[in-house]
Formats: sequence, structure tokens, C-alpha cells
Amino acid sequence: MGQTLPELETLAQSFHMSKRNFQRKLKQQGIIYRQLIERIKMKYCLSLLKQKQLSYTDIALQLGYADQSSLGRAFKKNHGYSLSQFQHQT
Repeated sequence: MGQTLPELETLAQSFHMSKRNFQRKLKQQGIIYRQLIERIKMKYCLSLLKQKQLSYTDIALQLGYADQSSLGRAFKKNHGYSLSQFQHQT
């Protein structure tokens, strides 16, 4: 990742849509932008964890979380288990 994900308004503009229209299109597909971004972050998080080259804090900061604790809460919410449980599985 390394770069920030686009804001909803920026992404909507890239599709030549208003922010509201873009939200409606996403909703028609059963997608909420915030959840989409979270899924992308978690997918990238998994790939970084599998590489075992970065600390939890470094991964958290790279993904835009304030700290390791914030990443840990998001990870557990999305996957149902903690970061350390994941590391023990791999």
C-alpha cells in the first residue's frame, strides 16, 4: 500500500459521479465504502503478516491505523481472532 486510499469524493470524481450518486451505486451492489476500504486494508494486512518482515506497529502505521492496538481491534473484528493467534497459525 504505502499510499493513502482515496476518499469517497475523490473516487466518485474519478468515475465522473457526484459523491451521493456514487454512494447510491455502491449501495445497489450491497457495498458500503467504509467497509470496502476496511476489506482492502485487511487483505493487505494479511499479506504483510505472511511476509513476517514488519512489526505490528509498522503494519498499523502503513495501513493508516493510529497504533498497533487499533490494528488489532480491526483485525479481530474482521477475522474473529487476534493478530497473535494468526501468527501462531502460520
